[in-house]
Amino acid sequence: MPSDYTSNNSTREIEVGIVGCGEVVRDHYIPVLKSMPRLIITTCVDINKHRADELSRQIGAISGDTHHVFLKELQPDLVIVCTKEYDRVGIIKDLVKNNIPLFCEKPLTGRHGQFCIDASDLTVARAIYKI
Repeated sequence: MPSDYTSNNSTREIEVGIVGCGEVVRDHYIPVLKSMPRLIITTCVDINKHRADELSRQIGAISGDTHHVFLKELQPDLVIVCTKEYDRVGIIKDLVKNNIPLFCEKPLTGRHGQFCIDASDLTVARAIYKI
């Protein structure tokens, strides 16, 4: 992480990594991030490597298939986590343990408690949403 991370240097570029390259990222996050001139999307990773490759090619970023790239080789200023609810706990724990700032798209709560999201929580949430 750059040494001036907390400074008010308004000209420094902010490097952003993305975990999860699905429709929400492509249709909503990328357009907003690209509209911010100081933000540079450096890396896109997804468990579906083809999806990560495709998005990375479109925006000029590095592609990967695991968030471990942020822990070892790259050190972005921020990682945006946009994965399925039940896939993100390990990713978030790893990023936090390595002091990598992150933004998590959805909260980490479920009927069985914090960090215990499973597919049944999603079924309940979808039913509530349709009411």
